[in-house]
Amino acid sequence: MHPSTLAQPRSASSVASHAANRGSQGVRAPVFHARSALASRPCALRSGHARSPRATQLDTVQSLRVREDESDDDDEDEDERAGPSALQRPDVRFVSLEEGRYTAQGRMLLRARAANVYGMLTDYGNNHKIFSTVDGSEVLTSADGDTEVIQLMKWNFLAWQGEFRVHLGVQEDRANNAVTFNLVNSSFASAFAGTWQVKPLAPGEQGTPADEEWCEVQHTLAVTPSLPIPALVTGIAQGLFVKQVESLLHDLKKGLAAMDS
Repeated sequence: MHPSTLAQPRSASSVASHAANRGSQGVRAPVFHARSALASRPCALRSGHARSPRATQLDTVQSLRVREDESDDDDEDEDERAGPSALQRPDVRFVSLEEGRYTAQGRMLLRARAANVYGMLTDYGNNHKIFSTVDGSEVLTSADGDTEVIQLMKWNFLAWQGEFRVHLGVQEDRANNAVTFNLVNSSFASAFAGTWQVKPLAPGEQGTPADEEWCEVQHTLAVTPSLPIPALVTGIAQGLFVKQVESLLHDLKKGLAAMDS
C-alpha cells in the first residue's frame, strides 16, 4: 500500500532455497505509521546445508502449504470471534500473473460513510492505527508538490523476511474516493501498485439495510517481486497474495470499528 537499495536478481533455485530455510507467514502490503528518522535495516537470510534443487523446492512447497493452511484456520477463528455479518466479509480473487506481476483484487461492504473511510485511508500519518505491517513512515512532498511516503516495512514472504525501506508515490483521486500507491524504490519488489477505492451505496443497495449508510471498498494489489518465484510455487504464491488483500480489508474493518467505539 495505503506505504534503499534495490535487491540484485537471484536464480529460481536460490529463491527456493531461501524460502525453504525461512518459512512464509503471508505477504503484507504497505501502510503508514508516522515516525521521524527511518533506518535501513536489510534482511538477513540464513544459510543452510547444500541440497539438490528438487529436494529444496519440494521442502519449499510443503512449508508454504502448511503455512497457507494455518492462515486459513487463523482467518476462520478470527471471523468466529469477531462475528462479522455476511455483508462485511471480504470477497477476494486472484486476477492474473503476467510477466512476474501478481495481481489480486478484493471488495468488502462497510457500514460507514464513504467519505469517512476514504479519509482514514488518506490520513497517512495515522494509518498505523489501522494496519500493522510498518515500523515507521515519513510523509514527504516532492519537488513537484506530489505526496510521497518512505516506510520501514515488515515483510515475510517466500525468500523475503525482515524489514525493508519502501519509497512510494501517492496519487489521490478525491472525486472518485480513490488513492493509488506506486513504487519509487524498494529492495523487495521491482514493481508495486496498491489502489483503494470507496464507493457510496444507495439505501438498500446490494442487500444492505435501507435505514443505514453503507459503502463498498475495493482494493487491488499488483506486485512484481524483485526475485523470480519458482514455477513450482507460483500457485501457492498466488494464494498468499489473496490472503494479503483479505488481511488488509479485515484490518480496515477493525480500524473503522475501533474509531466508532
